[in-house]
Amino acid sequence: MKQLLKLQGATLPKLLADLTHSNQFLKVFSILALLISAFIVLLCLVLSHKPPTVLAFSGAGSVLHQGELPKAEDQIREAVRTYLELRYKWTPKDVTAKLTESENFIAPTSVKAFRAAVSTVVKFSIEKQVEQRVFPDAIEVSLEKRLAVIAGDRITSIQGIRAAGILKLILEFDFGVRTTKNPWGIYISKEREE
Repeated sequence: MKQLLKLQGATLPKLLADLTHSNQFLKVFSILALLISAFIVLLCLVLSHKPPTVLAFSGAGSVLHQGELPKAEDQIREAVRTYLELRYKWTPKDVTAKLTESENFIAPTSVKAFRAAVSTVVKFSIEKQVEQRVFPDAIEVSLEKRLAVIAGDRITSIQGIRAAGILKLILEFDFGVRTTKNPWGIYISKEREE
């Protein structure tokens, strides 16, 4: 009877072959990971040197184009409109708060005179229940003379009786420090009604 012999191969060469094969696989994986990392670092360097995209909008919400600076006259008009909203549009309930807030647009040298002038307005408004609103039609600005001429309408209500009048106001202004309450840095030094 013949007996079948089972030959058993050496295990060491097979183990070495498997190990070599798995090392090749790890080497390829390592090289791919290194290439991907180098690509990402290079991409980050390229993107970090590009200028950022900035979207700028004006106070009215229109797009400001690159290189376009706002005109000084437009900024002064906006400051004057804000001043008019505070100084000339009030009711007996908010007259004190609005006139106090309008002090942010008064030149430091004129604050004392302004407070004296508006104290009588506050007292009269509260006692007689006076309400005032203005509607400016045109605001002309002269940078050379540092004047703002406002033309429009004024509506005054005294104890419910309304009276309409013409508003002609001349404001002399100076430039000063920009603050959060006065971001334009426009300060009224003299105010004249005609």
